Amino acid sequence: MPVNFNNDNNINRSEIMSQKREQFKLLNKDITLFEPQYVSQDENDDSISNSLGARFDGVIGVTMQSYKTGDCWLLAGVNSLNQTDWGREIIKNSLKPDAHGGVVVTLNGAKCSQKDFHITAEDLKNAEQNEKYSVGDNDMTAIELAVEKYAHLQVKEGKLDKSADKLISGGIDISVYELFTGKSPHLYIMPDSRLTDCFDKIEKNPGEYAIYCSFLKDEDSMYKDHAYTLKSIEKNENGSKNAVLLNPWDSSKTYTVPFEDFKNNLQVMLIGENPACPEENLKSGYDEQKLITEARLLSSQIKTSIISDDEKALKESLKRINKDNILYLLNFYPSVITMLDSYKSGWGNGNAKKSLIMPIINTLIEKAESKKLDASVIQNFKNVCINQELDAFLYTDAEKINSEVKKLKHLIEEK
Repeated sequence: MPVNFNNDNNINRSEIMSQKREQFKLLNKDITLFEPQYVSQDENDDSISNSLGARFDGVIGVTMQSYKTGDCWLLAGVNSLNQTDWGREIIKNSLKPDAHGGVVVTLNGAKCSQKDFHITAEDLKNAEQNEKYSVGDNDMTAIELAVEKYAHLQVKEGKLDKSADKLISGGIDISVYELFTGKSPHLYIMPDSRLTDCFDKIEKNPGEYAIYCSFLKDEDSMYKDHAYTLKSIEKNENGSKNAVLLNPWDSSKTYTVPFEDFKNNLQVMLIGENPACPEENLKSGYDEQKLITEARLLSSQIKTSIISDDEKALKESLKRINKDNILYLLNFYPSVITMLDSYKSGWGNGNAKKSLIMPIINTLIEKAESKKLDASVIQNFKNVCINQELDAFLYTDAEKINSEVKKLKHLIEEK
């Protein structure tokens, strides 16, 4: 579900005028004021003036969103990644100078065959002269241009309905976190009781999560229909808590809001964790509903494929089973193994039967391991279900396997 943060046009931003924009560029030493610097692809080549810096270094500095474009969702999302060590590394690895004043921006999660978007020196020069884009850091401008090119491609292929002048305003078909990581963030739509536990994790682990959000109403430093980065949750000397926010209108400043006011005004929050270390206990109510819907559809497709004897479709459906949806699938379709066993019953079908049942068995094992179940329990499950039953190609005791699957599923849910 793409989150629409609107286009910021309904927000009074009269204080952000061209004069302030130019002042911002000067104060933050925007390198676009100088002649373009040509960046060598050789990391050891120090031919570029250190005083001016490289045109693209993969490091997001201070930026100011354009008052003409509603891409707060994009800048707030990038800034949220920039609050974490792993996010900064992902951004840096996603921008590769082309040695001619341009850069290639890789969007690993782009929902199309093209992942690399080349931003030329000419593209950047045009952007610098156009108040449509942000100022302050060329890396951020390059990301804006790359995402705009991606959005244009999606429109061209009929996957996105946006006008040419509003391609990156108000959000697109994918979150910033997913664009860069290929993974979905956890989406919290208020009210969501699970967010309470997440607030505790955010407070205790500053700099671990990439978080951006929007608000219900204009209040204090919070404006509705606008995206912010949640930098941290901090406790005062008197014990009360504050939310520290970063507004993409000017990322050189942070805003401190009483935590209760922040929480009560919250509308939507997206939380991204280190994709190398996913955390299942961050799942939101929306995440769960999405998985339930996915598992219900998957179980229906598996049944239909078996009934219609469409083995190709059946195998495609089985490929979509993963450790996130396996328990929901087994809730909707507890007899799936019996059905698969019956579908390939008969002399000489042992290997074919095993190839159908193994995706479920292996995924349940993966789920158990991710939950850190006792290794001996997992090994016993393997011994019974795989070594004793599924390796007996000519005969499979589906009921025995079902019994073991039920036991392991129960242990995982208890964990």
